[in-house]
Amino acid sequence: MWKTGINQLARHGAVWQLHSMRQAKSLRLSCGKAGGTECAMSEGAFIEWRSEAEAIHREMDHLFKTGWLETAAERQVRHVQYLALIERRDAAARRLLQAKI
Repeated sequence: MWKTGINQLARHGAVWQLHSMRQAKSLRLSCGKAGGTECAMSEGAFIEWRSEAEAIHREMDHLFKTGWLETAAERQVRHVQYLALIERRDAAARRLLQAKI
């Protein structure tokens, strides 16, 4: 059973990474069309978002690699850690989109 859970988490990580790349591509495309000052302002926000996204991705990878947890309490803590990382990722994306507008 735990292999299925690990596979689901790995797929979630891959989906997250793909989502991040799509956001980056979308921003680059809109920035290329806009030109001028708006693009320069968005580039700083993009760089900040990208560094935050990479840090979150490293933390998720670390949690994936730690292996199977023995107790329900440990699994609950891990679940909360994942939720916090997902919220942090979403907050970074919202900041990026607000800076873009």
